[in-house]
Amino acid sequence: MRFYFDSGTERCYGTRVAVKETDTSVEVATIVGRLPNAPGECTLELRKASVTVKTDKPIGERKVSHLEGIQLH
Repeated sequence: MRFYFDSGTERCYGTRVAVKETDTSVEVATIVGRLPNAPGECTLELRKASVTVKTDKPIGERKVSHLEGIQLH
């Protein structure tokens, strides 16, 4: 599956995903944040970004939804 979202420049912002799969559903969260090694000043540029999520099993009839309440580290 591919998810599309807005993000900042690649030199300043990174993306990761969290996925929770069951037999009946696939929940996905895209997490965007400033990179630890980003320069001190980042421009306020908006870009369209995407991320591909691979699942353990084919989606089939499973419901795909937003993953709520994830713990950020």
